[in-house]
Order: sequence, then structure tokens, then C-alpha cells
Amino acid sequence: MAKKFVEIDNLTPDAQMTAVKKFANFYLQLQKDENLDVVSEMDKKDVITSINLFIFDNISFTHDELLNRLVENRQPEFVTLIAQTGQKFSEDGQAAEQTWPQWLADREKGIDTKEALS
Repeated sequence: MAKKFVEIDNLTPDAQMTAVKKFANFYLQLQKDENLDVVSEMDKKDVITSINLFIFDNISFTHDELLNRLVENRQPEFVTLIAQTGQKFSEDGQAAEQTWPQWLADREKGIDTKEALS
């Protein structure tokens, strides 16, 4: 039987927290690599500003400490951002239809580099 995947808004609060923590870890790596272009382009609710401000204000923490604080303090913003990605999750929030790196690679394939460079 195939696993059922649902949008983040349809997950329980605990499952949402699990999904958010996985995405936030991915997000921190993108932010560190200065590779938030795809994510910021789809952020129509402007939550990235709040997330990034929190990261910059807490940059002295280790990765794990920052991740935990970020999830604890910016969970609603992450839920909003994840909802905009169209990604779906297993009902326990453990697995996504695609891994986040796969999701990013698919979005990057669709970028018209000629238009972006003009």
C-alpha cells in the first residue's frame, strides 16, 4: 500500500513540528551557502525576513542549538513557507514526497537562466 502524503496544514501539531525541523535544517544549510534564491522567490508571504533576522540575531549558537531555537521560535513562519512549496508529507511528518534537495533541484531545473541573467 502506498504511503499517503498530505500538505503541512493537514498534519497534527506534532507531525508539523517534525516536518518543520527537517525543513529548517535544510533551510539553514541553504542560508549558510547563500542559496536561498529559489525559496525566496516563492515566498509570497514574506516570512523569510523574519526567519533570517532570527538566524542573524542568534548566529553565535552551534548549528544544533540554532536549529532548535529556530524551530521553537519561528515554527509558524516555517509552516507558512513550507505550505508555499507545495511539498507533501507522510502523516507523521517524517517523510516528504521528495527530499528537500530533490525538491530544490526540480525547481532549479525550471529556471530560465537567460531571463534571470538579463
